[in-house]
Amino acid sequence: KLGKERVLDVECKKKQRLIVETIVRLLPTQGRRSSVPMAFLSSLLKMVIATSSSASSGSCRSDLERRIGLQLDQAILEDVLIPINPNGINSTMYDIDSILRIFSIFLNLDEDDDEEEQRHHLQFRDETEMIYDFDSPGSPKQSSILKVSKLMDNYLAEIAMDPNLTTSKFIALAELLP
Repeated sequence: KLGKERVLDVECKKKQRLIVETIVRLLPTQGRRSSVPMAFLSSLLKMVIATSSSASSGSCRSDLERRIGLQLDQAILEDVLIPINPNGINSTMYDIDSILRIFSIFLNLDEDDDEEEQRHHLQFRDETEMIYDFDSPGSPKQSSILKVSKLMDNYLAEIAMDPNLTTSKFIALAELLP
């Protein structure tokens, strides 16, 4: 009887995973700003992680991580506290690797913006063009970085209580942001 319940549980998770993957495929393509709420994207990612084995749902998971990374400045702590499927006794409480990728996507996006801004100024600069200093404290870019930095601080404070979190993972997260 226990074996039959296990098979039913596996089948149920497989159906849930397929539903989530279908929803993700139906989401509109996204630039930096999206009409899809951060909480919804986070919930989808949590469901993908909860219903998948380590090898399955890779592209769906990557797509959701990218979408979250693109609008990370809109996230709250609950959006990035992603529980992990316990793989063993030394498993962390939260999916640190996903968060490392999400924050890296946000930071790489910031670098892409810098390159785009430099190309724009090289190609379109003239005497009448107003130049906005994106590195000034009140700029939109700095505001986004500040929001994400506060989010990272809150995240680090929360995961620091995890007894299975390795020092190297904690340091890797802490060193991500400038």
